[in-house]
Amino acid sequence: MAVSPAARPVPSLREIAAGTAVVVVGTAVAVVAALPDLDRYVVVLSGLTVAAAVAAAVVPRRLLGTVTVLAGTLTVLLAGTLDTSSVRPVQAVVDAALLVLLVAALGAREAGSSRSPHAASVSLRSAPARLVAPALALVAGSLVALTAAQDVVPSVPLVLAGLAAAVVALVVAAGAHRS
Repeated sequence: MAVSPAARPVPSLREIAAGTAVVVVGTAVAVVAALPDLDRYVVVLSGLTVAAAVAAAVVPRRLLGTVTVLAGTLTVLLAGTLDTSSVRPVQAVVDAALLVLLVAALGAREAGSSRSPHAASVSLRSAPARLVAPALALVAGSLVALTAAQDVVPSVPLVLAGLAAAVVALVVAAGAHRS
């Protein structure tokens, strides 16, 4: 039985804006990761990231959002591995910020589609408290990118600092996930 066009719900302006944000930020992740060295594998993953972002914007399902974030992350990691240009640390920081924005845009798109018109959402934490985990993630990513750009001789304190940063990242991520 076919559904008439009049029976389909019209997307709200908020849903359209959230879907557009997903596509724009997903495309920005792909473009920043791929430039300046257009390696074939990075370009293929960039295309996959953009296609997944479009799919997640049109069909707001968590699975598609997860695939979009994974494709974007793989694109960034592969680009960072294959490209050794001097601008790569800056691109890694920009891509980290864009990936955090992508997760936020996907969250807004998925939340907007599952909410009924009469539902209300209640936040358990204030807006500044919710921004602590992404801010810490960006600072840690920036430090890792800047350290990776330096010619550093591996040492025990450097390895211990890296392990401590990983533990802190896991604790922050677990705390942010519960709230």
